[in-house]
Amino acid sequence: PPVAGVVSYTGGFVNATGVLLNYTTGSDADSGVGRIQFQRRQAGLANGSCGGFGTWGNVGLPSPGSPYLDTTIASGKCYEYRIVTYDNVENFTPSAGGPDVMIDTTQPVGSIDAVAPFISGSNFQFNGTASDLHSGLLRVDLTYSGPESGSICTNPPSPATWSCTWDTTSVGDGSYEIRLAVTDFAGNVTSPPITRTVLVDNQAPVVMGVSFTELTNAQYTQVNGGVMY
Repeated sequence: PPVAGVVSYTGGFVNATGVLLNYTTGSDADSGVGRIQFQRRQAGLANGSCGGFGTWGNVGLPSPGSPYLDTTIASGKCYEYRIVTYDNVENFTPSAGGPDVMIDTTQPVGSIDAVAPFISGSNFQFNGTASDLHSGLLRVDLTYSGPESGSICTNPPSPATWSCTWDTTSVGDGSYEIRLAVTDFAGNVTSPPITRTVLVDNQAPVVMGVSFTELTNAQYTQVNGGVMY
């Protein structure tokens, strides 16, 4: 049989719509190399892990150029590739399989729990959830924009059920948009971000004074709060 060729490509989590494959052709000392054929096998991808792989099957036409771009892939799948070298009398030798390519082009999801419309204090807590079906959650980030902009927290622990504390006294009063960005291991980020609008109010109410002038008219007989009777 011929000497196997070598296939090379980048494994890991990918949010692309194609896998770029390179190869080196094998050799055959007798009848010579007749052709090469890419093959792949696939498995499901869920929660960052590949399931059981199926059988090998041909991908593309025989003897493609190198590099070759496989665009017949789908999100939520794992792929492993190899190259098969055939000689001119149909003896063949497959190469070793390469690393797993884990395809995830689906955005993660998340939510910010409902809060009161007016918030205040140095220790206001936001809570929420996030999830990703395929490559899994990498991080969540919570920011604010409005009269001022900035970060509330970056990559808190337990992103699936996250919690972030905001010192609202560090910003001016006003309406703010709270933004949650969720990132998965393939690099997908929620777009547009998940938002919730709040009003920061750390200003104490002002008591307005009321003054009256005493008159002799008998109809003004009593003052109750700010009302004359």
